[in-house]
Amino acid sequence: MLETYLLLAAALFSVGLFGALSQQSVVMVMMGLELMVNAVIVAAAAFWLYTSPERPDGQVLVLVAVTAMAVEMAMGFAVTTAIFRARDVDMVDMAADLADHSGPVDHSNHGHHGDHGDHEHHGHHGDGDDR
Repeated sequence: MLETYLLLAAALFSVGLFGALSQQSVVMVMMGLELMVNAVIVAAAAFWLYTSPERPDGQVLVLVAVTAMAVEMAMGFAVTTAIFRARDVDMVDMAADLADHSGPVDHSNHGHHGDHGDHEHHGHHGDGDDR
């Protein structure tokens, strides 16, 4: 019986790891991470059931962990949705904007971090005075 739970946990972890590493969408990466955490919880519950089947401590711990994980994932999806709506992006590479900018993107600082080609130039033609 323990082997069955551990095989399930290994399968969940493997699928989650593949999903987290192979996807570009933030939502899909978060779903992969969710599967990986679920695998750890299944393995912990299986070991707890195996070592002390008469005590409900393991079941209570699993219930608390799943509840906390659900709240954490809801907050993560809310932040991801807010970024997607504000910037119209859903790629992992764009998540760095969260650390770079705490508010709306300011395009008035052209040339400060290099020209990325994704914004309009308003009167700046490379004359060197745009610092």
